[in-house]
Amino acid sequence: MGKHQKKIETWLFIVCLFILAMVVLGGITRLTGSGLSMVDWSLIGNLPPFNTEQWQSLFESYKKFPEYKMINYTMSLEQFKEIFWWEYIHRHLGRATGAVYFLPWMFFLIKGWVPFRSKLNFKLLIACILGGMQGFFGWYMVKSGLVKVPHVSHLRLTLHLCTAFLIVSYIYWIYLSLKVKDSKFIGKVPSGLLKIVILILPVITFVQIAYGALNAGLKLGYAYPEFPKMAGAWIPLGLFARDTWVDNFFFNPAFVHFFHRSLAWFLVFVVLFLTVQTFAEGYSLHFKKAIKWLGSLIGVQFILGVLIVLLGVPVWAGVFHQVVGCFFLLATLNICFHTISTRES
Repeated sequence: MGKHQKKIETWLFIVCLFILAMVVLGGITRLTGSGLSMVDWSLIGNLPPFNTEQWQSLFESYKKFPEYKMINYTMSLEQFKEIFWWEYIHRHLGRATGAVYFLPWMFFLIKGWVPFRSKLNFKLLIACILGGMQGFFGWYMVKSGLVKVPHVSHLRLTLHLCTAFLIVSYIYWIYLSLKVKDSKFIGKVPSGLLKIVILILPVITFVQIAYGALNAGLKLGYAYPEFPKMAGAWIPLGLFARDTWVDNFFFNPAFVHFFHRSLAWFLVFVVLFLTVQTFAEGYSLHFKKAIKWLGSLIGVQFILGVLIVLLGVPVWAGVFHQVVGCFFLLATLNICFHTISTRES
């Protein structure tokens, strides 16, 4: 790899940006109700409609499915165009993201910049497989809303979103492993409880993101429009109203929303704990800066969550909430990587 490592680092960073753009468009597509506007699925994609006849043909196809029949039966062709474009761009950006990943990777292999039998190439292969799975999960999610009920499965939505976050996290970790050398991190090494908290923070964050997706899929931002209380109580009724723990954890609206709120408070206190514990003497400036970023992001994310509830899930707040959540997850990974790579001064 040698002198070409910088090019590989830049490529991985660009791929992360493309995935973040996909997260943004995915959020807009979901919040504008555009996800079921394209009722056909093509692996390589297709050209957009160029004339009225082509638009009308697509609209007639859309009319055959539950979302139009049960919800959008008064929709005009012009209104259909608005939701169609969001889904069309989202799908083709996904294909573009795959190309931005796959084609340079093949080029690096051919040129020998990434050795075929190297650990790096094996990691890149795993990322490629995850990307293929993400495309399949997208189709799997959309299909659930084209059968009887005009809404995608909240579980499939969660799977689709979490896979996207997993991919960007995995690629970002590979990027960090190339970008940062052990010798750069010299300072006080987090240990004991502090180290444990840092290492499990990405896991907790990922669970929170998953429950955010469950909330979105069940449309719970509209169901409990008050803060800090929920349904008029600090601990709402019906948290365990379902018969099994599976039903309560994944299908009970009261539990899903309350757990998401509670975990948000928990993450705020965890970040405060890290801030207090790591601003002692001995920790590197880079490490302290990473903690500051973590604190800023959790503050913004918490405020966005509150605004979503109080303002009735505006599109801008929902999209920013999703994106800031992704940045927060990457920030936790950055701190984890720093903790693992730091050498005692």
